[in-house]
Amino acid sequence: MGRFVLSESELQRHSVCPLFDGVEVHPMEQPAEQTFRWALRERHSGVIRPVTDLRARFVEIWAKAWGAAAKTSEYWKGPNMARSYGRRLYEFLLNLEVIHPFQPYELKLGAGLVRGENALVLCRPARQEPYQLVVNTYLRRPQPDVLRVPNYRGLAQWLAARDQSESVDIGIVNMPLIYGDRWTVRNVDEALARTWINAIVKTAAENLMFPRAGKQCETCSQPCKKVTSGQNDHRWR
Repeated sequence: MGRFVLSESELQRHSVCPLFDGVEVHPMEQPAEQTFRWALRERHSGVIRPVTDLRARFVEIWAKAWGAAAKTSEYWKGPNMARSYGRRLYEFLLNLEVIHPFQPYELKLGAGLVRGENALVLCRPARQEPYQLVVNTYLRRPQPDVLRVPNYRGLAQWLAARDQSESVDIGIVNMPLIYGDRWTVRNVDEALARTWINAIVKTAAENLMFPRAGKQCETCSQPCKKVTSGQNDHRWR
Protein backbone atom coordinates (compact mmCIF):
# COMPACT_ATOMS: atom_id res chain seq x y z
CA MET A 1 0.00 0.00 0.00
CA GLY A 2 1.37 3.39 -1.00
CA ARG A 3 2.07 6.24 1.38
CA PHE A 4 -0.59 8.81 2.14
CA VAL A 5 -0.34 11.86 -0.15
CA LEU A 6 -1.69 15.33 0.57
CA SER A 7 -1.64 18.20 -1.93
CA GLU A 8 -0.33 21.53 -0.69
CA SER A 9 -3.76 23.13 -1.19
CA GLU A 10 -5.37 20.44 0.97
CA LEU A 11 -2.57 20.92 3.48
CA GLN A 12 -3.52 24.58 3.84
CA ARG A 13 -7.24 23.77 4.08
CA HIS A 14 -6.67 21.20 6.82
CA SER A 15 -4.58 23.71 8.75
CA VAL A 16 -7.47 26.19 8.71
CA CYS A 17 -10.28 23.71 9.38
CA PRO A 18 -10.83 20.25 7.86
CA LEU A 19 -14.59 20.88 7.80
CA PHE A 20 -14.38 24.26 6.08
CA ASP A 21 -16.15 24.13 2.73
CA GLY A 22 -16.65 27.79 1.96
CA VAL A 23 -13.56 28.43 -0.15
CA GLU A 24 -14.24 30.88 -2.95
CA VAL A 25 -11.87 31.57 -5.84
CA HIS A 26 -11.30 35.28 -6.38
CA PRO A 27 -11.84 36.27 -10.04
CA MET A 28 -8.40 37.93 -10.13
CA GLU A 29 -6.62 34.79 -8.94
CA GLN A 30 -6.37 32.96 -12.28
CA PRO A 31 -4.94 35.81 -14.41
CA ALA A 32 -2.65 36.94 -11.58
CA GLU A 33 -1.24 33.49 -10.85
CA GLN A 34 -0.90 32.40 -14.48
CA THR A 35 0.79 35.65 -15.53
CA PHE A 36 3.16 35.43 -12.57
CA ARG A 37 4.20 31.89 -13.45
CA TRP A 38 4.68 32.81 -17.11
CA ALA A 39 6.82 35.82 -16.16
CA LEU A 40 9.02 33.66 -13.93
CA ARG A 41 9.58 31.19 -16.78
CA GLU A 42 10.53 34.08 -19.06
CA ARG A 43 12.89 35.51 -16.44
CA HIS A 44 14.50 32.10 -16.01
CA SER A 45 15.20 32.02 -19.75
CA GLY A 46 16.87 35.44 -19.54
CA VAL A 47 13.99 37.72 -20.56
CA ILE A 48 12.56 40.36 -18.24
CA ARG A 49 9.19 41.19 -19.75
CA PRO A 50 8.32 44.92 -19.76
CA VAL A 51 5.33 46.24 -17.85
CA THR A 52 3.28 46.48 -21.05
CA ASP A 53 3.73 42.76 -21.76
CA LEU A 54 2.82 41.80 -18.19
CA ARG A 55 -0.34 43.91 -18.30
CA ALA A 56 -1.31 42.54 -21.70
CA ARG A 57 -0.86 38.94 -20.54
CA PHE A 58 -3.02 39.58 -17.48
CA VAL A 59 -5.79 41.16 -19.56
CA GLU A 60 -5.62 38.36 -22.16
CA ILE A 61 -6.21 35.68 -19.52
CA TRP A 62 -8.89 37.78 -17.83
CA ALA A 63 -10.75 38.34 -21.11
CA LYS A 64 -10.56 34.67 -22.05
CA ALA A 65 -12.10 33.68 -18.71
CA TRP A 66 -14.78 36.35 -19.12
CA GLY A 67 -15.84 34.87 -22.45
CA ALA A 68 -18.48 36.38 -24.71
CA ALA A 69 -20.50 37.99 -21.93
CA ALA A 70 -21.17 41.71 -22.07
CA LYS A 71 -18.33 43.86 -20.75
CA THR A 72 -19.93 45.34 -17.66
CA SER A 73 -18.26 47.42 -14.97
CA GLU A 74 -17.16 44.15 -13.35
CA TYR A 75 -15.20 43.26 -16.48
CA TRP A 76 -13.21 46.49 -16.43
CA LYS A 77 -12.01 45.76 -12.91
CA GLY A 78 -9.59 43.29 -14.54
CA PRO A 79 -7.90 45.68 -17.00
CA ASN A 80 -7.82 48.36 -14.31
CA MET A 81 -6.12 45.98 -11.88
CA ALA A 82 -3.59 45.00 -14.57
CA ARG A 83 -2.03 48.48 -14.37
CA SER A 84 -0.72 48.17 -10.81
CA TYR A 85 -0.18 44.42 -11.21
CA GLY A 86 2.23 44.89 -14.10
CA ARG A 87 4.33 47.42 -12.18
CA ARG A 88 4.41 45.22 -9.07
CA LEU A 89 5.50 42.15 -11.01
CA TYR A 90 8.08 44.05 -13.06
CA GLU A 91 9.79 45.28 -9.87
CA PHE A 92 9.87 41.70 -8.59
CA LEU A 93 11.55 40.48 -11.79
CA LEU A 94 14.12 43.29 -11.69
CA ASN A 95 15.18 42.60 -8.11
CA LEU A 96 15.25 38.80 -8.08
CA GLU A 97 16.85 36.26 -10.39
CA VAL A 98 14.96 33.03 -11.01
CA ILE A 99 16.93 29.90 -10.12
CA HIS A 100 14.01 27.77 -11.26
CA PRO A 101 10.35 28.63 -11.98
CA PHE A 102 7.49 26.67 -10.42
CA GLN A 103 8.17 22.95 -10.68
CA PRO A 104 6.80 19.87 -8.93
CA TYR A 105 8.13 18.81 -5.56
CA GLU A 106 7.48 15.93 -3.19
CA LEU A 107 8.07 16.51 0.51
CA LYS A 108 8.64 13.28 2.43
CA LEU A 109 7.46 13.24 6.05
CA GLY A 110 6.94 10.57 8.64
CA ALA A 111 3.14 10.66 8.25
CA GLY A 112 3.12 10.76 4.44
CA LEU A 113 3.91 12.98 1.46
CA VAL A 114 3.04 16.54 0.48
CA ARG A 115 3.04 17.29 -3.23
CA GLY A 116 2.93 20.67 -4.88
CA GLU A 117 5.05 23.14 -6.84
CA ASN A 118 7.66 25.63 -5.73
CA ALA A 119 9.87 28.30 -7.28
CA LEU A 120 13.29 29.49 -6.13
CA VAL A 121 14.79 32.93 -6.71
CA LEU A 122 18.11 34.58 -5.88
CA CYS A 123 18.54 37.95 -4.19
CA ARG A 124 21.81 39.85 -4.68
CA PRO A 125 21.80 42.72 -2.16
CA ALA A 126 24.51 45.38 -2.35
CA ARG A 127 27.57 44.65 -0.22
CA GLN A 128 26.06 41.38 1.04
CA GLU A 129 26.28 37.75 0.10
CA PRO A 130 23.48 36.57 -2.23
CA TYR A 131 20.83 34.31 -0.78
CA GLN A 132 18.02 32.13 -2.07
CA LEU A 133 14.30 32.61 -1.47
CA VAL A 134 11.35 30.31 -2.02
CA VAL A 135 8.44 32.19 -3.63
CA ASN A 136 5.20 32.11 -1.65
CA THR A 137 2.30 33.88 -3.36
CA TYR A 138 -0.74 35.52 -1.82
CA LEU A 139 -3.55 37.27 -3.63
CA ARG A 140 -3.28 40.14 -1.15
CA ARG A 141 -1.11 40.85 1.87
CA PRO A 142 -2.86 39.82 5.11
CA GLN A 143 -4.08 42.72 7.22
CA PRO A 144 -2.27 43.17 10.56
CA ASP A 145 -5.53 42.95 12.51
CA VAL A 146 -6.44 39.57 10.98
CA LEU A 147 -5.63 36.40 12.92
CA ARG A 148 -2.21 35.39 11.65
CA VAL A 149 -1.28 31.74 11.40
CA PRO A 150 1.63 30.25 9.44
CA ASN A 151 1.11 29.68 5.75
CA TYR A 152 1.74 25.96 5.71
CA ARG A 153 1.72 25.76 1.92
CA GLY A 154 4.68 28.16 1.87
CA LEU A 155 6.44 26.23 4.64
CA ALA A 156 6.01 22.96 2.73
CA GLN A 157 7.48 24.58 -0.38
CA TRP A 158 10.39 25.87 1.70
CA LEU A 159 11.07 22.49 3.31
CA ALA A 160 11.09 20.82 -0.10
CA ALA A 161 13.62 23.39 -1.34
CA ARG A 162 15.80 22.82 1.74
CA ASP A 163 15.80 19.09 1.03
CA GLN A 164 16.81 19.63 -2.60
CA SER A 165 19.24 22.56 -2.37
CA GLU A 166 22.87 22.54 -1.27
CA SER A 167 22.52 26.09 0.03
CA VAL A 168 22.14 26.54 3.78
CA ASP A 169 20.80 30.09 3.45
CA ILE A 170 17.26 29.87 2.10
CA GLY A 171 14.43 32.19 3.08
CA ILE A 172 10.93 32.93 1.84
CA VAL A 173 9.76 35.85 -0.26
CA ASN A 174 6.04 36.44 0.20
CA MET A 175 4.60 38.02 -2.93
CA PRO A 176 1.07 39.51 -2.83
CA LEU A 177 -0.03 39.45 -6.46
CA ILE A 178 -2.79 42.07 -6.25
CA TYR A 179 -2.62 44.12 -3.05
CA GLY A 180 0.24 44.94 -0.69
CA ASP A 181 4.02 44.98 -0.71
CA ARG A 182 6.11 41.84 -0.68
CA TRP A 183 8.11 40.87 2.37
CA THR A 184 10.85 38.37 3.10
CA VAL A 185 11.49 35.92 5.92
CA ARG A 186 15.15 35.04 6.29
CA ASN A 187 15.00 32.67 9.25
CA VAL A 188 12.72 29.63 9.43
CA ASP A 189 12.80 27.03 12.23
CA GLU A 190 13.15 23.95 10.07
CA ALA A 191 12.54 21.39 12.82
CA LEU A 192 9.40 23.13 14.04
CA ALA A 193 8.03 23.65 10.51
CA ARG A 194 8.58 19.98 9.73
CA THR A 195 6.91 18.91 12.98
CA TRP A 196 3.84 21.07 12.40
CA ILE A 197 3.34 20.03 8.78
CA ASN A 198 3.84 16.38 9.67
CA ALA A 199 1.13 16.77 12.33
CA ILE A 200 -1.31 18.16 9.75
CA VAL A 201 -0.54 15.31 7.34
CA LYS A 202 -1.01 12.80 10.16
CA THR A 203 -4.47 14.14 11.08
CA ALA A 204 -5.47 14.09 7.42
CA ALA A 205 -4.15 10.55 6.92
CA GLU A 206 -6.06 9.32 9.96
CA ASN A 207 -9.16 11.28 8.90
CA LEU A 208 -9.32 13.11 12.22
CA MET A 209 -11.93 15.70 11.30
CA PHE A 210 -12.91 18.38 13.80
CA PRO A 211 -13.75 22.10 13.51
CA ARG A 212 -11.32 24.90 14.26
CA ALA A 213 -12.63 28.40 14.93
CA GLY A 214 -11.30 31.28 12.85
CA LYS A 215 -12.16 33.94 10.30
CA GLN A 216 -13.22 31.20 7.88
CA CYS A 217 -16.30 30.64 10.06
CA GLU A 218 -17.82 33.82 8.58
CA THR A 219 -18.33 32.16 5.19
CA CYS A 220 -18.64 28.50 6.21
CA SER A 221 -21.87 26.50 5.91
CA GLN A 222 -21.38 25.61 9.60
CA PRO A 223 -21.08 21.80 9.42
CA CYS A 224 -19.77 21.85 13.01
CA LYS A 225 -23.33 22.56 14.21
CA LYS A 226 -24.22 18.97 13.32
CA VAL A 227 -22.88 17.94 16.72
CA THR A 228 -25.91 19.51 18.44
CA SER A 229 -28.57 18.26 16.02
CA GLY A 230 -28.74 14.70 17.36
CA GLN A 231 -28.19 11.47 15.45
CA ASN A 232 -30.52 10.10 12.82
CA ASP A 233 -31.06 6.88 14.73
CA HIS A 234 -32.06 8.83 17.87
CA ARG A 235 -29.58 6.98 20.05
CA TRP A 236 -29.42 10.07 22.25
CA ARG A 237 -32.92 9.38 23.67
